[in-house]
Amino acid sequence: MTPTAIARVRFPERESDLALVFDRPHLPEGVRVVSRDALELAPRARLALSGYSAALPAGQWRAATVVETVDLGVELGAPARVRVVATDGTGAPRTIVESDAPAGAWTHRVDLTGFPDGGWCWVELEAGDVPVRASRIAWSTEAVPARHDATASLAITTLNRVPYCLDVLRALADEPALRGVVDAVYVVDQGTDHVRAADGFPEVAAALGDMLQLIEQANLGGSGGFSRGMHETLVAGRSDFVILLDDDIRLDPESILRAVAFASYCREPTVVGGHMLDIAHPTVVHSFAEGIEQRSFVWRSLTPLRHDLAESGLAETPWMHRVYRPDYSGWWMCLIPVDLVERIGYSMPFFIKWDDAEFGLRAQADGASVVSLPGVAAWHVAWANKDDTTDWQAFYHARNRLVTALLHARRRRGGSLWLHNLAIDLRYLLSMDYYAVALRHLAFEAVLAGPDALVAELGTRLRDIRALASEHPETRVRTEDELAPAREIAIGGAEPGRFGRVARFGGQLLRHLIARPGSGRPVRVTDGTARWWHIAAQDVIQTRTADGRAWVVRTRDRSAFRAAVRRSIRLNRAYRSRWDALAADFRADRFGVASRATWERIFADTARDA
Repeated sequence: MTPTAIARVRFPERESDLALVFDRPHLPEGVRVVSRDALELAPRARLALSGYSAALPAGQWRAATVVETVDLGVELGAPARVRVVATDGTGAPRTIVESDAPAGAWTHRVDLTGFPDGGWCWVELEAGDVPVRASRIAWSTEAVPARHDATASLAITTLNRVPYCLDVLRALADEPALRGVVDAVYVVDQGTDHVRAADGFPEVAAALGDMLQLIEQANLGGSGGFSRGMHETLVAGRSDFVILLDDDIRLDPESILRAVAFASYCREPTVVGGHMLDIAHPTVVHSFAEGIEQRSFVWRSLTPLRHDLAESGLAETPWMHRVYRPDYSGWWMCLIPVDLVERIGYSMPFFIKWDDAEFGLRAQADGASVVSLPGVAAWHVAWANKDDTTDWQAFYHARNRLVTALLHARRRRGGSLWLHNLAIDLRYLLSMDYYAVALRHLAFEAVLAGPDALVAELGTRLRDIRALASEHPETRVRTEDELAPAREIAIGGAEPGRFGRVARFGGQLLRHLIARPGSGRPVRVTDGTARWWHIAAQDVIQTRTADGRAWVVRTRDRSAFRAAVRRSIRLNRAYRSRWDALAADFRADRFGVASRATWERIFADTARDA
């Protein structure tokens, strides 16, 4: 059988990405990158292609696919010493083969049964007395795929991020290997600054040709945009997979090819997710795998967060060699089998937040698997550079987490979710984020209204949420010139321990309930990040926004605090007491509210209203 490529070693065009290939932040001595698929070694130079995007996650291939052997191929322009190295699930290395290879094509077959608990595999090269050009380094297999000649459609949801979206489209257009693998690129434009009107779009459209399908629709959030991409893929009936992509990513199309290859060999329907790399720090990976902690039903990473591969590469990081079993994969880059979408439906009409997590849990309930595949990734703005839990998105965080718990929580009445929600409300109130708490209260009320409200308010809720901000002065973003004179403070020192945080929480809770706000000068935080225990100790405090470019002013309001505490207790107790009935309602309707028919009605209704 003709070998099928499953991963090509592609050399980076940016110096900042070197550690992803060479497991170090600089080129090895005597090594020069010639092109994306070739490099040159000076006499006696050596290198190890043991980086995150160059090595093969052999343990993951063994765990999820029908592939039993893979072949490593290298084109050598002169004789060289070649070594193939493998690791186990603990990261312990072993040499599989070491040989003096002649010029020309060199291959070696690797048996994946040698990776029962995880591990990676990579190639190391050493030049002799003459320079060596090494090219077309790739992993392939002769195994019969579960899905023959599999193809995918891409679904990109965009909202007023035209330059980013065009960059993604250019990257796709510039990769010839995508032809024959990608059937269509659906760009679902939900903004007012349209992609079609941008400089450079005609050239990109011409390069992509018939593959590009541009769809303009009302803003239905990420869930609406990605559901439209799923829908168009199903209607076209050509693709085995649909791959969801954010519009503000930096993409190497090799990740598309790897994801499709992996999914086509999976034993069972599998959601294949790509990792998130920090676009500002390109060697930092957000998380290797993510899950849901059932006790309080909250997101959690199964691995250390924000690991920098330039500081600790694959060979030095044992936990990276394990095979993880995530609950979901983020939709910045995620492959979904089309037949799975046909069975379980599209995204829940969440607008944004928790749609990817809910879909992953729904897919697993249907018998599908979820894999976060190492070596498949996109660069994205890191969550650490965002703070969307207290702005208008607070509503969607709270509502959609609660709905997802009603659908999928395994603990009685959601475990300690209600206590966790109450603690979040109180922490935000102590931080004088009254707007965020007001939105959370609206979210709980929306859930109490039942599943029909999800569809009814999909296109209107955002308007109401933003209108409410005008009633909360802490949402107003100010320049430094607009700030009142204040006493400046710098925040530093060690973070209080758990007991210290609990003690401060209790003390400040009493103060905010009982004491009248003072009339002294505001406090301005000029250095350091203000956490809730810093903010709660003040009556008026000026703090920087998450991006550090502007300021907000928080002012303590005792009457608002008291009213919000009472409302939080009442609402959290309300959904907990009605948990079984609410869960039954949402679970009975989960396939209907996310169904093709429901989304077709949403698309039609919003098109008429436009």
